Amino acid sequence: MSNLGRKINAALYYEEVYEYFWIRGYVLLSQDYNNAQELLDTLCPVGNLYPVRLSAFKDKKNGKSGKSGTRCSECCIINHKYFQENIESVLKEYGYILQEGEIYEGVKYELNVICPEGHSYPTTFESFKRGRRCPYCRGIKNTKHTIHEVEKYVEEFGYSLISTFYADSHEDLHLKCPGRSSL
Repeated sequence: MSNLGRKINAALYYEEVYEYFWIRGYVLLSQDYNNAQELLDTLCPVGNLYPVRLSAFKDKKNGKSGKSGTRCSECCIINHKYFQENIESVLKEYGYILQEGEIYEGVKYELNVICPEGHSYPTTFESFKRGRRCPYCRGIKNTKHTIHEVEKYVEEFGYSLISTFYADSHEDLHLKCPGRSSL
């Protein structure tokens, strides 16, 4: 194990930083190292030149398993690129389709998709794969409830609605607790 993993507050030497990159298949091109926030010129294993901070490049010890830090963005896009047919097939499984003319360009780019209810919205394929679906159907965008809908909802939990006006979910409501004769 290199000293990099053991040194937390101590200053690092250029050789230690160089070795840290080298062990992971990257070449540190910068000729000096001052601190973990400085941008360092780096060459990835396939030859892409990119700047990265040591603080971002360092492997993360997060929870149960360690994660690698920030790596070459060009390789990330290539390694996570799907074929157009794969995207369309996955969307179709859930009743979604790509909006006409949409072309998948990579993980960082949004696609306009249409949900089974006909709502069109932008999303990344990675986001869709993680379960994020139509914000309109989930009630996140453009959903406005009436005072009567709110009243029925709170009554399901045994409360009584005292408020006579409902603007949106950011406004406080006055409720009467179950089993109480007054506020």
